[in-house]
Amino acid sequence: MTQNITVNKLSVPTYRKLHVNDTTISNYICDTYISPAISGELSIKKKHKCKILAGGLGEVFDKTLSDNFSECDTVIIPENYSSETINNLKLNYEEEHGFVTNLYFMAEKNSKSSFVITLSGVHDISFFATVKLNIEAQNNSAISIYVASLLPGNIRLAIDYAVEAGDDAKVSVDMVSLGAKNAYIGAKANLTGSNSSFDTRLAYHLHEGQTLDANYISRHIGKSSRCLMESTGTLENLSKKTMRSTLDFVAGSKKSTGTEKEDVLLLGNTPINQSVPLILCGEEDIEGNHGATIGNINDAALFYLQSRGINKENAMKLMASTKITYVSNRFPNDEIRKEIESYEGL
Repeated sequence: MTQNITVNKLSVPTYRKLHVNDTTISNYICDTYISPAISGELSIKKKHKCKILAGGLGEVFDKTLSDNFSECDTVIIPENYSSETINNLKLNYEEEHGFVTNLYFMAEKNSKSSFVITLSGVHDISFFATVKLNIEAQNNSAISIYVASLLPGNIRLAIDYAVEAGDDAKVSVDMVSLGAKNAYIGAKANLTGSNSSFDTRLAYHLHEGQTLDANYISRHIGKSSRCLMESTGTLENLSKKTMRSTLDFVAGSKKSTGTEKEDVLLLGNTPINQSVPLILCGEEDIEGNHGATIGNINDAALFYLQSRGINKENAMKLMASTKITYVSNRFPNDEIRKEIESYEGL
């Protein structure tokens, strides 16, 4: 059964004719649960009851997910666990379904862990992939998650991060989004603990007809909490990207800081970019920053590359690829970095 659901609601609505207050996923379908394959030191407890944390895609999305699938796969990072081993989770879609994966990461006190999640699929089929990442970071824990979405071009994707961070907890989520025809991305971090932090980076490359719609929210509740939200990518031809980035400083979040940055390269005929930065201040003693660099290739940079024997077409590809490598270079192993670099649609 398919349905239309409204997602990515802007925290405070703006002028409705701008069409950025929210978006609608048409013909959304979620009928088949799929658990990821995992390798590394940690294991998954599959398909059991768990709570769904509030994410950036919004309440309607979370309710739709819980109404259809009340189960999740849980990864527990034990108290005082610390390892440099990378845990790899892989989701490979091979049939035409509305796939759902609901993951719950519980990082217990004083733990440190890293995960790489790879999404891939078979070409020449159509499916909808939904991935929900619930991340609970207890006091003084550190969890880093790297998502490589390397999907075929006819696929639709909805991926949502929901973060709860305790005292001195550090959560980092980096994502490279390539290939999906329509990508809906949400992220919401509740920084309840003092000195808690949330860092997230998104890289993308959209070709003609592709869309990306995102809603990132950082709620600063604890004192001296910190957030960095960055997105960087390329829009070609008739592609479209909407990025909502909200820093919400709640009363009592003294000495907290938040920064949101965008870097968008426009190529070809009439790509559509919509950037919606928002800072909400319920507390005076805070620091909020936002900035955006949006435009075509710099003529001076293009001239420099051509003067070194690189033709215009390859120079444009090189400039576009730097947007991806800015994030992919943070991924912790060579194998996944090579997969991203060799992706057919890049």
